[in-house]
Amino acid sequence: MYRISSVKTATVRQMRKTVNRVQEWDLGFRRDINDWEVEELSNLLSALEVVHLDDEEEDRLIWKPESDGEFKVSSFNKILMTIRLDPNPVFNIIWEAPIPYKVCFFSWEASLHKIHTQDRLQRCGITLVNRCHMCKRACETVLHLLFTCDFASKVWSEFLNLFGVSWVFPNSVEACVLSWESPNKKPKI
Repeated sequence: MYRISSVKTATVRQMRKTVNRVQEWDLGFRRDINDWEVEELSNLLSALEVVHLDDEEEDRLIWKPESDGEFKVSSFNKILMTIRLDPNPVFNIIWEAPIPYKVCFFSWEASLHKIHTQDRLQRCGITLVNRCHMCKRACETVLHLLFTCDFASKVWSEFLNLFGVSWVFPNSVEACVLSWESPNKKPKI
């Protein structure tokens, strides 16, 4: 219902009106409610029915996980740590890996095929010639950009040779992530 509110910055006090000594909610929608929104509005009004406001106290945000009502990053982090991000084990491996968050985020986007490769940009309606900027031969896809491009293969080979690891390149980002599953597990040779 927030998406159709005409006053998105209003306080709770501003949304409540007194008519003939009865408190009513004036939610101020910018358009009429559609049929499919009636249930959502009904649920909202039911939730608001039990709200009792103190006319003497100013509106303020309360962070329920803290006894003093003040938001703390530490309590937010505790909540996040109890949530399983996704039943997909690939995502859990990515987000639980001991690597910087920006690397986690990029890996997550790559596993969802959401990084802005040229093939994805074309699917979004952007007109361009789909060629890898590094090898200038193949179409730029997530798999090509990260693994099968000659340039990417050379980078991986040099990196893995530093650690004496032989590795068969995966056929997907997901397969690559699954090979990281355990720090004691060696990549497939």
